[in-house]
Amino acid sequence: MDEQVQSSEKLNTSSPSRFISLRWRFLFPLFLVLLVAAMIGAYAIANNLSYGVGVSQQNVLLQSSRTVSERTVDLYTRQHAEAQRIAFTSGIPEALLSGDVATLHAALEGAALAAGLDSVIITDAQGREVAGLQRVSTTEFTDYVISSGTDLSTEPIVQSVLNDQQTQTSGLFNTPEGLILYTAVPIRQDDETIGAVLVGIYLNQVLEDLQGSAVADIALYGGDGRLLSTTLLLQGDVSGLNTIDATLIKQTLNTAGQAIIA
Repeated sequence: MDEQVQSSEKLNTSSPSRFISLRWRFLFPLFLVLLVAAMIGAYAIANNLSYGVGVSQQNVLLQSSRTVSERTVDLYTRQHAEAQRIAFTSGIPEALLSGDVATLHAALEGAALAAGLDSVIITDAQGREVAGLQRVSTTEFTDYVISSGTDLSTEPIVQSVLNDQQTQTSGLFNTPEGLILYTAVPIRQDDETIGAVLVGIYLNQVLEDLQGSAVADIALYGGDGRLLSTTLLLQGDVSGLNTIDATLIKQTLNTAGQAIIA
């Protein structure tokens, strides 16, 4: 942040007498020199202070950006590890192939509780949900709601794993409880993909985890430039925050060292 410190002084001097004592003949020029030096010094100090504040704020933003980037990688790594742990859990492939929904739900709830996940879904090879659960909060309780039978075959994250043979991918689902960030991995048996497991956490929790103790706020945008969620307390006209330029999105995603989580 650059600030300019402008100082202007208009000196109006008038002398009722043309007499100047010998003392002032020596002191007045010295006073002028000191006054100019003091003004220059004050300007230099103010300028350095403003520059220092600007540099300090830039450093804070840069450090916060690095911290968020590192936490993003950690978040993705944790979710990927949890998804793989479920996919490789003994009995999961067999329960999936046999359609044993009760066994799958029991295994998923235990894994979700242990890892602090908000949602876990297992699909078959066609992308249909065989077993799933999602954390739901009401005024009376917070618990997991179980589900099955939802067709997820058209979801890009599911298609990437089942059709494109991706070993790991991530994406967002819009649910009545809010956006959930999922990470998906395939479930294999005898070198054949028989389904997929998706683990997810709510997007507002993602932002809290990414922000941590950082002093900077975070705004999360989708690939189309739309604002998805933010830690900012939005008040008044916030139309300028609702979208950002698509070119900036592409530049950010193409920047080396960036972790793309969705």
